[in-house]
Amino acid sequence: MARELKIWLYDRQQVIAKLTALGGEHLNDTSSIHTYFNQPDGQVLKLVEMNGAITLDILKRQGKNFVIVSQEPVENQAAMLEKLKNQYGIKTKLTMHSKSYQLQGYKIGLYDIENVGEFLILTGDNPTVELLDKWFAIKLPKVVTVSFDNL
Repeated sequence: MARELKIWLYDRQQVIAKLTALGGEHLNDTSSIHTYFNQPDGQVLKLVEMNGAITLDILKRQGKNFVIVSQEPVENQAAMLEKLKNQYGIKTKLTMHSKSYQLQGYKIGLYDIENVGEFLILTGDNPTVELLDKWFAIKLPKVVTVSFDNL
């Protein structure tokens, strides 16, 4: 299962420059809307609308990482939204703008979340703060151990 390590991002241009120097492959730029539903602490249930597609994403916190439990396409958005809204209640909606890169088997996402802040998400089998230091010289990153809807 893929894991995510999330940190606050303070110098986007420095990270992009280092990604380029390391041979990171720019994958895409996207905007998305994340609808979060009420969940117990450490669990995330959200609908993600991006590029005309919708997925139902479930994540669980494990230590400093979030494990992606599932990410399934949704055919009928209205029905799924109504079902989840009735079952859990909508907590919030967040609009995110991102740049995605690939580097040495990891996906690196640079996120600007409206009214929340900027973040780097390192996704792969074993994302660590040591990798962030090695690649980007980010010393003592401020790790995000809560879901973005709790910031």
